[in-house]
Amino acid sequence: MTEKLSAWTAVLSSIITVGLTVYNATLNTKIQQAKVDLTRVQTEINQKYAELEVRKERTSRYEFVNKLLPDVLKKDRSQVTLTTNLISLALTEEEARKLFDGFQISQDINVQEVGKIGHESLNKQITQQRDRLSSALAQWLVRRNTMLPVWHIHSCLRQEKLFIPVYKTGYSRFDFHNIFHPLSNLPI
Repeated sequence: MTEKLSAWTAVLSSIITVGLTVYNATLNTKIQQAKVDLTRVQTEINQKYAELEVRKERTSRYEFVNKLLPDVLKKDRSQVTLTTNLISLALTEEEARKLFDGFQISQDINVQEVGKIGHESLNKQITQQRDRLSSALAQWLVRRNTMLPVWHIHSCLRQEKLFIPVYKTGYSRFDFHNIFHPLSNLPI
């Protein structure tokens, strides 16, 4: 009888062990799924927080520009120029262009003038950036002591694949094309 009892005890303990193992595996699976869900939710929260920060930053820039708008309508041209430059610095290039385009189609002549001044300022800034870029490129070429042959510049311009470290400044390949376009007229 003790043999039967010990056999049944062994069987029962094996069944309990298997049951607890299955329960433990199920519980671990649920915990891992909860961790994955938590990570996903944290990622979503971080993305929404980043979007909120971008919106807050944009709103603060717009508030700053809104405070500058009364100075735009003053008669003093130097004050208007200063204000339009501050607006250009506060807004992205696209936002500033849209604002100054809107000013140019205004019925008020003073506001139209501000739009013209703003566009001139933006164009001047772009020209200065391109000049700095071409100067940096020239300095890079001199530092590397490898002046590109004219035929190589021609082929790069045709293929629009001029790649140099200065390219990482955020300018597009079309900016490089526009900078070097006068070079493409040189004889090969």
